[in-house]
Amino acid sequence: MREILAAAWDSLAACQDPVQIDVHFSTAALYAGDSVQVSIRDNGPGLDAEQRENIFQPFYTTKSRGSGLGMAISQT
Repeated sequence: MREILAAAWDSLAACQDPVQIDVHFSTAALYAGDSVQVSIRDNGPGLDAEQRENIFQPFYTTKSRGSGLGMAISQT
């Protein structure tokens, strides 16, 4: 969860003013019972085709100092 929120925070640099991040929590029935579903939406520029294809690949990053593990480890 920390990595997902950090990615949302990082998206602030690409957002036009005023920056807007909406976080919505709801319950959801999944495999082993009730769960919490978290939806995050911002007004950033989105992802291009290459980023959409690679975003969950380990060590893929668009940052000069990024590890590329943030979104890869968020898929648990």
